[in-house]
Amino acid sequence: MKPRVRQVACLLDERFPGVDSMLGVAKRGLAGSGHPRGLAVDVVVNDDRVTGDAIAACAAAHVTDWDLDYVLWRQASLEEAGGEFERMSDRGGRTANHYDHVHLSFHNRSEPIPDEALTCDDGGKGGL
Repeated sequence: MKPRVRQVACLLDERFPGVDSMLGVAKRGLAGSGHPRGLAVDVVVNDDRVTGDAIAACAAAHVTDWDLDYVLWRQASLEEAGGEFERMSDRGGRTANHYDHVHLSFHNRSEPIPDEALTCDDGGKGGL
């Protein structure tokens, strides 16, 4: 896992006790997935929708600060700062459709995220 991805994963793990596990580097994912390159993390929440909503809202509020490429949650994707989550096509199952985990994909940058940007408020959105 790239250092900036690890920074955010650690922040989310500390901030959200409902996180079951984190999945990073793996030989899985669709073409273009950041997992094989260490540029993505799956924040597993299983059936805890409240925690997943809060994590997705936090990520949405920090797309620019964390230099996120995109966020996936509950069969929806967010691809730009200030944007809205948009419905995705059905990928065939609970995990593939991101109902049990929030997927965060990062741009490939080497510099760490500044400490002041490592916060987890939801920008007043209050969830999804």
